[in-house]
Amino acid sequence: MSDQVMSLDTTMVPDLGADISVQGMTFEDGRFSGSGGGLSVTTEDADISVADCAFTKNQALDSPASQIYDGGGAGAFLFANGNGDVSVSGSAFIDNEAAGSGGAMFAVLVNGDVKIQNNVFHSNLSAGEVGGGPTAFALGGGIDFLNNIVRENIATGGLGVAGGAGFFSMGAVNVVHNTFFDNAASTAGGIALSASEVNVFNNLFAENTGGTSADVFVDDTSVTPVVHLFNNILSEFCLGSGSCDVGALGDNQGGNLIGVDPLLTDPAAGDFHLKAGSPAINAGSLEAPILLDTDFEGDARLQGSAPDIGADETDACGNGTVETGEECDDGNLADGDGCSAACETETPGTTTGGTGGSGDGETGGGCGLVL
Repeated sequence: MSDQVMSLDTTMVPDLGADISVQGMTFEDGRFSGSGGGLSVTTEDADISVADCAFTKNQALDSPASQIYDGGGAGAFLFANGNGDVSVSGSAFIDNEAAGSGGAMFAVLVNGDVKIQNNVFHSNLSAGEVGGGPTAFALGGGIDFLNNIVRENIATGGLGVAGGAGFFSMGAVNVVHNTFFDNAASTAGGIALSASEVNVFNNLFAENTGGTSADVFVDDTSVTPVVHLFNNILSEFCLGSGSCDVGALGDNQGGNLIGVDPLLTDPAAGDFHLKAGSPAINAGSLEAPILLDTDFEGDARLQGSAPDIGADETDACGNGTVETGEECDDGNLADGDGCSAACETETPGTTTGGTGGSGDGETGGGCGLVL
C-alpha cells in the first residue's frame, strides 16, 4: 500500500553542498509499506532541513526488517547517507504510528549531525523497539535535542526501549531543556541514549513509566559512555548494566531534583508552563554544553539567576520569587493586590500599570504553550 504524502531522493545525482528544505507544510493521513508515511527524504551528501511543519495521523506499515529503520518514521523518515546534516525545528508530530521504530520520526545519518529543536511530539506510537516519539541514529556525528515537548508517546515493541525518544550516536548526544510527560515503554518511559558521550541537562521528566527506568536510560553495555546528568527534575535514572543510583556518576552529576512535583500548570491539557513556586524555576545549570537564548516559545531563556528546568522559561516578574530589580513578586501579573504587574509594591487603593504577559499562557500578552 502506498499513499505516501511526499518522497524525495537525491542519491542518484551529485548533491554535495545542496540543501533539501521542507518548510511550512502539512503531512496528514499518509500511509506507506516501509519508512516515512508522511515524508521520506533520502540524500547522499545534501543537508536536510524540516521546519514549521505538521505531521498528523501518518502510518509507516510493516515491511521486511532488513534494516533497523524499516517500517519506521511514520511522520518523517530522514536519511542522510553520506556527509549531510539533518535539522528538524518548530514542527508538530501528533498521532503518527510506525510498525518499526520512531513513531513520530526517524533520522539516520552516516557522517552528519542532527539537531531537533522546538518541536512537539504528542501521542505517537512505535510498535518497533525504539522511540514512540523521535528516534535518531548518528553513526558518525552527534545529536542535539533541545527545547522540545515530548508527551504521551508509547513504544510497544518487544524491548520497548524508549517511549518518548531514543538516540544512538558514535559522538555526543546533548539533551537540554526538554519536557517529557506521560510517555511509556517496557525499558525507558522518557528517553533512552547510547553514545560515547551523554549530556542530560535542565530537562523536566514527569509521570513517565518504564520497566527499567521511568525517565532516563543510558546504555553502558555496548558502549562505555561518559555521562553527565545535571539539574534535571526526574524520578529514575538507570544504566544498562543495572545501576539506578544517580550518585554512582560521582562528580558527573549534580543539581538534580529527584521525585519532586514540578508544579506544571495543566499538563494533561497540554499546558506545560510552570506555576508560581515551581522547583524548576531558576534551578537549571549555566554549565550545559549548549546554552540556549530562548525557550520553546521564543521567550528569553535566562530571566532570573539561572535558567528554568524544562522547555518553558517563566517571566521573572510573576514567578513568585523576588529577583534583582523587583520590589515584590506574588506569583501573578495582576494589579491591585499589593504587588503590581510590574512587581512594584503598591500603595493601598492605587494601581500601577503593568507590562502584561509575554506568552506564559496565564495572561493575555501572548500565545500559551498549550500542546
